[in-house]
Amino acid sequence: MKDSIYLLLTALVCAGIAWAFWYFLGETATQAFAGATLLVTIGENLRLRRKVKALQARLLERD
Repeated sequence: MKDSIYLLLTALVCAGIAWAFWYFLGETATQAFAGATLLVTIGENLRLRRKVKALQARLLERD
């Protein structure tokens, strides 16, 4: 029973956040999604570049 209440409360909070997002951003919401996607993609690219550099360095050390 306790889990059901927490689940319902979480759903209500998420619904409220979603309503506020669309209510306040309106037509610019798609631009916000595009901007967030761009920032996440740039961050992921930087993270992967660092990882590739580290893997290349380890590979060169083994040779």
